[in-house]
Amino acid sequence: MKGYLHFRKAYIFILITVTLYLTTQCTFAQCNAGEIPAAERINLSERKLWRAVTKGMSPASGLTVENMAILSVIRTGKDCIELYCKRADNQLGEHLCVALLSARGALPIRRAILKELEETATVSVITDSGTLELCVQPSGPVASFRPLDKSMLLEVRGQISYTVVPDFSTSQDAIYDPVTLKSEEVELSADNFLIGLLENRRSAFMCVWQGILAGTGQGGRTNAVQGTPAFPTAVMVQRGTGKERHCSAIRVKANGETIHIGVLESDKLWYMMELAGHRAGELIKLNWQRPFSAQWKAVLLGSDDEILSDRARKSKAYVFMNEQKPDYPVWFNGTEAWLKVPETKDNIGPWRTVLVYALDRQKDTPIHIFTSVDIVRQTLGVGPCEYELDVNTARRRIASTNESSGSSAAGPRAPVIEGVPPDTPEQAKLRMELAGQGYIYLPRGNRIYRINADGTDLQMIYESQETREQIFSAQVSWDGYDVAFVVNPPWGKTNYEVRLVSYAGGKAKTIYQTADKSLSVAWTPDDEWLVVMDAKAVNGINRTTHTIKRVMELTGRHYGCLSSDRFGTFYFWSETVPGNAFTLDRNCNLVKGLFTTDMWQVCQPRVSPDGTKVARHDHDYEWLGGNKRGYISEKPLP
Repeated sequence: MKGYLHFRKAYIFILITVTLYLTTQCTFAQCNAGEIPAAERINLSERKLWRAVTKGMSPASGLTVENMAILSVIRTGKDCIELYCKRADNQLGEHLCVALLSARGALPIRRAILKELEETATVSVITDSGTLELCVQPSGPVASFRPLDKSMLLEVRGQISYTVVPDFSTSQDAIYDPVTLKSEEVELSADNFLIGLLENRRSAFMCVWQGILAGTGQGGRTNAVQGTPAFPTAVMVQRGTGKERHCSAIRVKANGETIHIGVLESDKLWYMMELAGHRAGELIKLNWQRPFSAQWKAVLLGSDDEILSDRARKSKAYVFMNEQKPDYPVWFNGTEAWLKVPETKDNIGPWRTVLVYALDRQKDTPIHIFTSVDIVRQTLGVGPCEYELDVNTARRRIASTNESSGSSAAGPRAPVIEGVPPDTPEQAKLRMELAGQGYIYLPRGNRIYRINADGTDLQMIYESQETREQIFSAQVSWDGYDVAFVVNPPWGKTNYEVRLVSYAGGKAKTIYQTADKSLSVAWTPDDEWLVVMDAKAVNGINRTTHTIKRVMELTGRHYGCLSSDRFGTFYFWSETVPGNAFTLDRNCNLVKGLFTTDMWQVCQPRVSPDGTKVARHDHDYEWLGGNKRGYISEKPLP
């Protein structure tokens, strides 16, 4: 018995010693059996399940690297890396193969070696023709591929119905329809990104690379032999005939750059309808409903490869407007989508197809939903991303210029505003996490709090130094950067103020003062202007320059409590009894009555995300993260 105890003590001592040694030589990863057969499964999003794994390990059967949004499988002996989209319930969704090729054919994977595992996981994938580095971040549906051998090709394989090369600056996206393209291989005009819409209509993928943005303002890399830029190129590989013709793969030559591949999945992610047999001017209800709030895009394809975009060039208007706009043939009525077939003109033949897909998120887009612009921002970084998206505002151009010389993954940058200090690293990190999900809570005092959409994580972002001041009408900008709010002065002072503070917190700046009370503010949909209303007039304040212009005189009524929806309609209330609700259109030249109420001082109107209802409530209750508090009632908008 004594011998057994000595043996047991020795065994425990050796076990502890070995464990401590491995811990000093290792980084951490999770290793558990899952649905995907791989020797080691590395989960970057579940740190509590990590165990010690030797850095530089090379399991015989391969590696699986995942986070909460994507799972990548590297199998020894196979010639492709598998990417799976992970759904909100942690189940695996759409499956893509990223094949490794050379000029002579497929490149089977010989070994997969864990190179780094800190905040990210980097794996060296070794083939007979060279090495590929695969990197997965702790969050986001993106895997990054960097071939160290410039001759290596990446081929993203799937049943691709359409390939979209978005042009965010002009809104004239290039749509590649395999049915109308005869060549087996078609070179794509993609400078930085492309989107593949998969046949199941609930999935898509996006390829992103720096390309011409690699040296924004400084020129890019150059091919020394030909004197031409050595940027990545993409080719669409097509198979089948007739209506069965489809794109089977997107082949990318990286030329030494990192190619980021993001997988998107959601029910009804995109939609297509044939227009054969429908006449010009016909009103059609699409057999599809908007599955979630986002900035959706509709494109009509003509018989001669002509494209009618849903937005005019250089226009900042939001998509899906109304049938009074001839350049916006598709619009929403609630979640329903409607189409008015446009007239043909010039030499354009009849419209053949309408194609609908989501590009960017809105303020109320569900946080688990990723869009194409989310992928661009995560991979290129917000500075270069905004340079490329080019939303045509001086504020964002300044931000992108300041960041072009820094890291491409530096995160969102605050707009450059005189008198307001730049973001701290903590504030910049917060901007990335918020991703436009901005909600504000006002507890009837001199403080402003931010709060998550689910009511959690209440944090104060501003407190006035004058405790007797009262803050009202706080409005978050549509891009989630700033909060504009009204300050009522304490007794004995006469100046009412509009101030601006970062949603991440910090110093506030006064941008407007007046002796007229009943001030209220709202952002225009493009975030370029703050619309400020007092008892006498409606004014516009430029967000960047703070210049003021008079928009509309108000006489004979006591107006206030301005709000706006994403379609550019402004809602304001009178503070007389009975209270009246009015609208002001985006051109500030139309006033229309909505309803009348017996409540005194109707305040803080809010418009539903689909623009169909307006909520009103009395002066004693506030609006919290989209949840209703107090005596709130809803009325349909006309």
